[in-house]
Amino acid sequence: MKERINLKIPIILAVIFMNFISYTVWASDIPIDTLQQGSISVTSIPHAVFSIYQVGEIKENHGNAEYVLMKDFKESGEKLREITSEKQAKRLVAYVKEKKLEGIEKTADSKGNVVFHELQTGLYLVQQKGAVEGYYPISPFLVSVPMRKMDGSGWTYDVDASPKMQVRPCKTPSEKTPSILIQTGQLHWPISVLVILALLLFSTGWVIRRKDEKKIK
Repeated sequence: MKERINLKIPIILAVIFMNFISYTVWASDIPIDTLQQGSISVTSIPHAVFSIYQVGEIKENHGNAEYVLMKDFKESGEKLREITSEKQAKRLVAYVKEKKLEGIEKTADSKGNVVFHELQTGLYLVQQKGAVEGYYPISPFLVSVPMRKMDGSGWTYDVDASPKMQVRPCKTPSEKTPSILIQTGQLHWPISVLVILALLLFSTGWVIRRKDEKKIK
């Protein structure tokens, strides 16, 4: 009885220890080739600039894949359990900005396509840099290389991570811009003055003419 208890204690301690040091992401009977390189394809906003950062690397243990924070992201304290969380992606973007970390930067072509090649397996943060006129900026997100195939038959190392994009509607003025004449009035007052001057000149000429006619008589 004592021997059975002694055998269980190391197993229990090992399980507790593993729960503290790692974050299991998935379990699979098909192992991941951590030496194989992959790619991330993004199709979204034409001419948009994107940067990617490797946040975590994949550690595999008997079919259980775990994300472990990269050295540059250790101080973030993030637990990579919910990689679909937009809040976590935004926190990582703030951390990148604070630490002034440099990623891999590329610009999408005229069709909005951009591909990041020769990537190590791991978890990546994708961020749009700046904005493009006519579109809302893409929210940052996390994507894994590789990703499980939809049919569960294995892993795909060339990942399509195309996000949703939204067109920003053009602003239409609520009312027409007033013309220069109405706005300034600078061309209206000289006309009135000219009319008055013309009447004065006419009156003066008429008076002079009457005087001349009287002198002739």
